[in-house]
Amino acid sequence: MKVEVKEILDQFDRLPEVEKVEVTAAILQRFRAVFNPPQSLVGQDWKQLVFGLAGSWGDEFPSLDQIRDSIGQDLPREIF
Repeated sequence: MKVEVKEILDQFDRLPEVEKVEVTAAILQRFRAVFNPPQSLVGQDWKQLVFGLAGSWGDEFPSLDQIRDSIGQDLPREIF
């Protein structure tokens, strides 16, 4: 069942003001739940996660030369 946005807005406009407030509050509550989930669902604070990754590659991280060799020859740069 495909519902057009215009139909939804038309139905919303016909609602009494009290119901508009309730519908708006319910929508905002859903958005907050999706875009700002509780830390218990997300896990660690992102800063702790990033700091915890420091040094995690150990000696396995490729050198700059190894990274550049895997890309191939670079093209000449423009002269300004």
